[in-house]
Amino acid sequence: MLPDVKNWAVIHTHSRCEKIVADFLAEKNVKYYLPLYKKRRRYGKHIRESMLPLFPGYLFYDFDGISKSLIYKTHKVANIIEAKDKDQLRNELENISRALATGRFFERADFETPGRRVIVTSGPLEGIEGEFVRRKNKTKLVIKIHILGMAVETDIDELCIRPL
Repeated sequence: MLPDVKNWAVIHTHSRCEKIVADFLAEKNVKYYLPLYKKRRRYGKHIRESMLPLFPGYLFYDFDGISKSLIYKTHKVANIIEAKDKDQLRNELENISRALATGRFFERADFETPGRRVIVTSGPLEGIEGEFVRRKNKTKLVIKIHILGMAVETDIDELCIRPL
């Protein structure tokens, strides 16, 4: 679930350091959000499940909760990105958090794909805003994080949405 934070910012981590930085923030009692998804891999007869970052190399944190210099001292951080539009980032993170809480399958999507702004009016994704895209015989809901230039998508029934 997404913590209540007014001033979200983004930490761009070194490769595969998202969880290490998240643990550091937790030790310092700083609110953060690291969206994860479950990935199943098969190794012969064994199946292994891992929780992986939805946006590799990035996590979100309370900018007012800790100084940048302390975060850089972890030597696991490449950059810190402040949001110009704090409300937009908070709304986008709320959409991602609510969508992941449904347990639906999400995959990365092309951020540049143009879509029609919609809100989901029924079903498990009710209340989530995104973009509606029609691809071949499939209809998708694309949820974008503009500050990262990244997006995720899931299948959606066209009857469950209305234009914004």
